[in-house]
Amino acid sequence: MEYIDRRLGEGLENCRVMQRELRSLGYEGSYTILADYMRPRRRSRQPKATMRFDTGPGEQAQVDWDSFAYVDEEGRQRRLWAFVMVLGWSRAIYVEFVRRADTASFIR
Repeated sequence: MEYIDRRLGEGLENCRVMQRELRSLGYEGSYTILADYMRPRRRSRQPKATMRFDTGPGEQAQVDWDSFAYVDEEGRQRRLWAFVMVLGWSRAIYVEFVRRADTASFIR
């Protein structure tokens, strides 16, 4: 128990690794007993805080492209591109299908 407490203090919280170390020192107990001992002694894991990124009207938009395959009337494989823009303030979404995902289509 002293060894486990010391290793926990050093930051080792993985029960499998701890069990391997203890086995090399002669530990013959089960994994479950070890895990039950370690569980209440581990540091509590706090979820990482996230901050929402808000902008004012007209300040920011995010854009992306995606492609969609289809078969035309003659049975040929074709591809259309979708230009997608999401406005930062209102979260409004604009989608337009174009034949090419290039700078000219983006600017248009």
